Amino acid sequence: MKDIAFIFLILFAVSMLIIYVAVRRRWLSLSIAGGGGAVVNSLCFILYCIAREMSFAQAIVLGAFFGCLFTVMTLIAATYFNAQERARLAQPQPTEPQPQPDSLL
Repeated sequence: MKDIAFIFLILFAVSMLIIYVAVRRRWLSLSIAGGGGAVVNSLCFILYCIAREMSFAQAIVLGAFFGCLFTVMTLIAATYFNAQERARLAQPQPTEPQPQPDSLL
């Protein structure tokens, strides 16, 4: 029973990675990635809790809470790094100084 719990934990981690990459690469909008990610992460965490032989009520509560919590944290991290990248690209790039013609004195 513990081996299947590890598989659900791996699926949970992979879904968070997919959410992060989808937001960073702008493959999905923030709301679609957040909604879908919360559902998938919650489901993976619920199945993980059930595989760890918790009661069904505990699995639902913990799975929904931690699934949504980790989804929100993943979205915040991806959005933060998107904003930092956008700010870096918006700054003017330094250009090489133009050579000044020699002035005759």
